[in-house]
Amino acid sequence: MTIEAVSAINATEITPSSDLFIEQLNVAPTQNFGQILTDGLQDISASLQRADQVLTDMALNKPISTHEVMIAMQEAKSELRLAVEVRNKLLEGYQEIMRMQV
Repeated sequence: MTIEAVSAINATEITPSSDLFIEQLNVAPTQNFGQILTDGLQDISASLQRADQVLTDMALNKPISTHEVMIAMQEAKSELRLAVEVRNKLLEGYQEIMRMQV
């Protein structure tokens, strides 16, 4: 990489004064926190159901590739792990709030 290429990369970074950063700050949330969690859980449920359906289709000898089955299973596994970690962090935050002295 040349010095000019690195300079070009540095010139495109988002700084607090850039328009993109300002637009992100001015965006009002359209959903509340509970709705975001509900949507996320529904997405995870759909992913798990899709993985189950793909696995069932393979077991029934329908024309489906092993790669597609493995990808669906890995996606469902990753989303479920993420959900568990989010739950753990929310629980830690709640416990921290409960330990605060008033």
